[in-house]
Amino acid sequence: MATVRIHGPETPKELAEFSTDHGVKDLAGLLTEIAKSNDYYRKLLLRNGSLRTDLSILVNGRSCMFLGGLQAEVRQADIVDILLPMIGG
Repeated sequence: MATVRIHGPETPKELAEFSTDHGVKDLAGLLTEIAKSNDYYRKLLLRNGSLRTDLSILVNGRSCMFLGGLQAEVRQADIVDILLPMIGG
């Protein structure tokens, strides 16, 4: 199972980390399946029906941008971190 961790100040603790037996091959498929699972994740991951582009996503600690973007392979033992954009200083 892949582990998904969501990092953001308003993420409820009970939704911040979970494991999923996703059955998909890439990051886009995983995120789409997660978005379908409940309203919180849908609002978090989608904008106008498409995956948001302002999220930072790591697979096993590496930015997905260095692994093929949303086409990056996601295996069962991977850890996927979703970092929400934050403002302030």
